[in-house]
Amino acid sequence: MARIIDTAGEEERMNGSFAAGWRQVAVGFMLLAALGMVASTYSKVGGLYEQGFRHDPDHPLETMADYCLGCYTNRNLPSRVDLIQQYIEDYQADGFLINSIKSCNSFSAGQLMMLRKLEQRTGKAGAFIESDLVDPRYFSAANIKNRMESYFQMIEAKRATV
Repeated sequence: MARIIDTAGEEERMNGSFAAGWRQVAVGFMLLAALGMVASTYSKVGGLYEQGFRHDPDHPLETMADYCLGCYTNRNLPSRVDLIQQYIEDYQADGFLINSIKSCNSFSAGQLMMLRKLEQRTGKAGAFIESDLVDPRYFSAANIKNRMESYFQMIEAKRATV
């Protein structure tokens, strides 16, 4: 079974400020890293640099346009599904997690459809959690921990039957 970081109690110490929201993101990433996370689309909101994009100071407007077109949140849903499917295949992942971030509609739009499409295409089990990085009312470390423990138990059970 994957190791789970005990973060219970963290949310009570958060004051609802923007900084507290980013602390929630850090807690979430620590939890996921401990569970074996290998890739994240959230870090792609600012561009897909691993696919070769680079800013060109000799052509600033053109590369800014290319940058904006390539950002994860500016891609259509089918291309987001393709990207995540490629990550699942590249990393030979046992499953994938969709984290719906309440305060970021451009990131979270269509995620349930994406989850279903990825499960269909890859045969891998997906998990869906909801949280937020601004509003602490939508972040519960204990709830996320429980959902992730259940998800990883399911993954372990699938591994045992293969």
